[in-house]
Amino acid sequence: MNDTLVIAPGTIPCIDRRCKIPGNHRHRLQGEYATMESMVEDPTFRSIVTRLCRFYGLQCDHRRALAGNGLGGWPDLTIFGGTKKGILFRELKRFGQGPSAAQREMGRLLTRSGGDFAVWTPEHLYRGIIETELIRLG
Repeated sequence: MNDTLVIAPGTIPCIDRRCKIPGNHRHRLQGEYATMESMVEDPTFRSIVTRLCRFYGLQCDHRRALAGNGLGGWPDLTIFGGTKKGILFRELKRFGQGPSAAQREMGRLLTRSGGDFAVWTPEHLYRGIIETELIRLG
């Protein structure tokens, strides 16, 4: 049995409540989101990811307050599984950027402790990797 999901690159499920198209459907990333290189605004990228989490019935938390409590390098998002057990720790980075030394160290700590840590970029969104991981967690 093939358990691989096929997601068309450059598309996302409809996450816009104002959309007039009925039923389940996908939209092409277009305009400012047409290419992964153009998705440089971290708040915009984070907004799309958090909306996808809600779309797939997952809870996610964006905590910046933890950084001030001695937890420097804490990932941008903590995503909690829906019907399946699991938790993802995801650092979101703009196209062409990588995690800081503190973020890499936190990622190693979370992974050693059994956590699922990774860095997501707009390229991961564009290629369907983020959506695939969220579906598997949901």
